[in-house]
Formats: sequence, structure tokens, C-alpha cells
Amino acid sequence: MMDGHRINTTAQSVSAPLPTQSKMTPSRWSAQLQLGLAKTVRGSRLVKNNHVGPLYVQKPFYVEGDDLPHIYLLHPPGGLVSGDDLSINIELGENTRGLFTAPGAGRIYRARPDRALQQQTTQLHLSHGSSLEWLPQECIFYPDSFGKLKTQVFLPENAEISGFIGWEISCFGLSQSTAPFLRGHIDQGFEIWRGDIPEFIERQKFNGDNLLVKFGRAGFQQKTVSGLMVAGPFPIGFAVHNLCLEQIRDIQSPDSVLFASTQRGRWLVTRYLGGNAEQARKLFTQVWRIIRPNLLGREVVEPRIWAC
Repeated sequence: MMDGHRINTTAQSVSAPLPTQSKMTPSRWSAQLQLGLAKTVRGSRLVKNNHVGPLYVQKPFYVEGDDLPHIYLLHPPGGLVSGDDLSINIELGENTRGLFTAPGAGRIYRARPDRALQQQTTQLHLSHGSSLEWLPQECIFYPDSFGKLKTQVFLPENAEISGFIGWEISCFGLSQSTAPFLRGHIDQGFEIWRGDIPEFIERQKFNGDNLLVKFGRAGFQQKTVSGLMVAGPFPIGFAVHNLCLEQIRDIQSPDSVLFASTQRGRWLVTRYLGGNAEQARKLFTQVWRIIRPNLLGREVVEPRIWAC
């Protein structure tokens, strides 16, 4: 694991004692990333790319043409330790399109005894005529981690967007047999707002020692991976059921997996509860293949980084 603090021992004599761990400042990083897309004569272009700390993007990839870049968010440390705080802010200008993902899984590592929060806040702002696809890879919560993750999607109050498709996949523990999530606390939120009006609010708090949540029929039912996918907004009165919900319900999933989609107002909500993050992403990708042509008017092109 990378450490943001370096101790210089070159000036010390051989007999000089090194600082003890108790006197060292704990490793923690605050990182910020601000991205902005704008419509230009050359298509949707990344016109703002500001970062502080180890959180950035290299460059957009135009595998679908100039009007829709694929953008990979890079976090070299690979995960959050106690006290880390990541902030991601993405703004799409009018009539722009963008797809955002990451080259690998996110990780919330085991917390230190001080239980300082391991936080990530993501804010996604859309404008009139824009579309945004938020398709990160899974987030792995290590046993005894203490994380807080919040994703907020902001839609223009008096204008229509082309569409939003987003998912989040959460893995609790490394494996049920060797490193289950027996202790720790996770606070997750996923929100969609139109102006000051909430259109979708999801909140999940999970303690590793809460047996009712872990094993209950209204909880995780002994499953270790949960996923949420939200797509929309569809026009008022539009029946997702008649167009593509039947196709989604024809997707085959193992009997051991809970996988379902439903329409809630103008949004299609798909949930996964099982034991395999790759399986969750493959099922969500099948839903994406059905939804994207109907919502955004284009076929699915998977980010190349997923094949690496």
C-alpha cells in the first residue's frame, strides 16, 4: 500500500533510534477530481480536468466516435485506508455525452483502531440534452473496514436529459470462507435529484455483526455481493414494460442469485444479490445492452479496459 508520508533517515547516525510507529502520523490521503465535458465542433471534449492528490484521468478514448468519450478514472493507491477522503465531481455541458468507468475494483481496506472514516463522494451533474453513463467496477469492503460512500446525480430542473445509466456493485468481505465481513460498518447512498426534488433515494447502512441483515430474508440472505443499477428518465407515461422489461426478465441467472428489474416512475431499477462481482457486472451489462438503444439511441460498446 502506498504511503503519503516519507520518513527521511539518511541524516541519522547508525545508533539513532527510528521513530516508533505510535509517534508517526498515520497515512491518509485527501484527493479531488473535477471533470467537465463541453460540446465543441470536434464533439464532446474534456475541457476541465483538475485534480488534487492521487486521483486523475489520463485521456478520453473515442471508441464510439467524437461525440461520446470513454473516460477511465485512475486511483493509483488502489483503495482507501482510514482517513482517506476522495471527492469526484463531473459536469456535462449541454448536448454532451460521456461514459465513465475505472480500470479495476475499488477497495476499502481494514480500518485502523482510530476508526477514521474511509470516504468517497461522487457528484454527477447533467445538463439539457446530455447523457452520462456511470459504470464503475466493483467496490470491495475488507473485513473491519469503516467506509462511507455517496453518489449523487443532479438533473436540470426545467430541461430534459438524453439519459442516465449507472450502477454500483458492492462486495462485503474477500470470501465467505477465508475473510468474511464479520466486523465493520458501511454507509452507502445513491441519490438522483431534479433541482430540489428527489427522484430516487437509496440508503444502506450495514454492520458486519448484524446477523439479521446478513442472514434474514429481508436482508442479504447469506449473500456477499449486492448490486444496484438505475436507468432513465423515461418519458412520462412511457411503459418500460412494453418495450424492454420483458427482455430483461428473460435474462437467465443462476437459481442461487436474486436478480430482478422493476419500473419506478420514470426510472428502471435493477438489483442483484449473489456471491460473484463478475457475475453481477455481466448481468448488468446484459441489461445495459437492452436499455441503451432505447434510452440513448445507440448500441453498447464495452470499455476496452474491461477486457484487460
